Amino acid sequence: MSLIAKLAAGSTGRTSRRSPNEAGVAMITALAVVAITGLLAVVAVQISFHSETATAKDRERVVATSAAEGGVDVATAAMKGAVSLPCTLTGTIPTTPNPSTYAVAISYYDSYPPVGTPLSCDATSGNVVGNPKAALIKSDGQMKGPTGKIKRRMESLVKINVIPGNGFDKAVYSDAGLAIANSTHVMGNAGNDADIYTNDPDVACGNSIEVSGSILSQGNVALNNSCKIAVDVWAKGNVSMTNSASVGFDVKSSRGSITAANTSKIGRDAIAFGTITGAAIATGNPVRNKVPNASIPDPPYVPLPSITFDSAAWTAAGYTTITNNNCTTINATILGLASATQKTVVTTDCKIDFGTTTAINLKKSVAIFAKGGFSFRNTTTWKNMVTPTITQLHLIVPTGSTCTAYSNPNNSGLGNILVGNSSEFPDLDVFFYTPCQFKGLNSTHFNGQVYGKDVEIVNSYEMKFVPLPVWGASGGGGSSTYSAEVVYKREDVAAG
Repeated sequence: MSLIAKLAAGSTGRTSRRSPNEAGVAMITALAVVAITGLLAVVAVQISFHSETATAKDRERVVATSAAEGGVDVATAAMKGAVSLPCTLTGTIPTTPNPSTYAVAISYYDSYPPVGTPLSCDATSGNVVGNPKAALIKSDGQMKGPTGKIKRRMESLVKINVIPGNGFDKAVYSDAGLAIANSTHVMGNAGNDADIYTNDPDVACGNSIEVSGSILSQGNVALNNSCKIAVDVWAKGNVSMTNSASVGFDVKSSRGSITAANTSKIGRDAIAFGTITGAAIATGNPVRNKVPNASIPDPPYVPLPSITFDSAAWTAAGYTTITNNNCTTINATILGLASATQKTVVTTDCKIDFGTTTAINLKKSVAIFAKGGFSFRNTTTWKNMVTPTITQLHLIVPTGSTCTAYSNPNNSGLGNILVGNSSEFPDLDVFFYTPCQFKGLNSTHFNGQVYGKDVEIVNSYEMKFVPLPVWGASGGGGSSTYSAEVVYKREDVAAG
């Protein structure tokens, strides 16, 4: 064999030998790889299990929070329109895989914002005792799941108002004439609930008038220019709409017809005993249903409720009574209420007549029964001196008082109520009542209600509807109920 052949055979045929140490290293490496792979698998399983557990806990927290929020919503709904208010509520929500529950505890206060000690609850009925103005709701939601029991808490502050059951549930009421002039805003108390009712045979709503509620009329209603009604117009007679007048929901005429001209708008239904016509209807007015020749009921007739001074009823409501029929000193009696230490009723046969730029300070709620009426000429301010507590002011011309015609601010007649230009009632809820005429002049602002035989509201008038209780009144019947306005709703993380 040649040398080259031998070399070739030796390079390919000779087998290399490995030492025992090399084989041991390979075994150790393989075992290490297996161990690390197993460890990683264990870690992956643990991470997956932890992630699944965390996801389950998150899901249970969401369900528990939703249950707590549901308890708040149920409690708030239970207050609206209620005759009595509950202190506790419980319930079950059919969630999966297990049902969730809520337990609600409600603390009521006699002032808004709430201060001091909560009102007590009756042990038998479980309802609050007294006349609350605020409620603090705490709702615990609980979910029992695979990871155990999860509890979350929601909290809500609710402002409460009494809606009297004696017929005084309107923002503005007129038994005969109703006139509302330009730039008048009537705002709601709890949403769009500022209703205007009138027995006037012809009502007109003009420029830049906004009503956060409905108009109910026993006669005809004319909505002109930029008059805006947030809810409904319900009239016994005809309803006419021109220019950019608008109604948020329904327009109903029980014995007449509906005309919607120009660019006026009806948000939902137009229903009339007679015809429904007008350019706005024909050119795409967003009416959901147009129902002419329909049979619908008249708006419910409401007579002017009667108010006379009922000493026992006002005393039971916590008022003390002052009677002063001396017309020379009656204004001093009213001004002296700035130092009153308890709620007071003043009764008089006189006319309460304050001139211009008068400040009348109050620390407690006041009611004045004046047979001669009220005259507050320009820039009269009734001021609450104990804010943030809301004080109530009732200005009442009792039923049966003599009425003489209004002539001008300096000769406002008898039995009437004149609220002059730029009159203000900061931090007061005011109830006006007269069987004669109410006349509100320019740039007046207040919260409350107006009831009168004739009501005239002049330019730039702003009022927010706040229903007030009127003790000893008659004419509507029924029990007082409550409204509930949610101020805030939030999760109480610290209690969860």
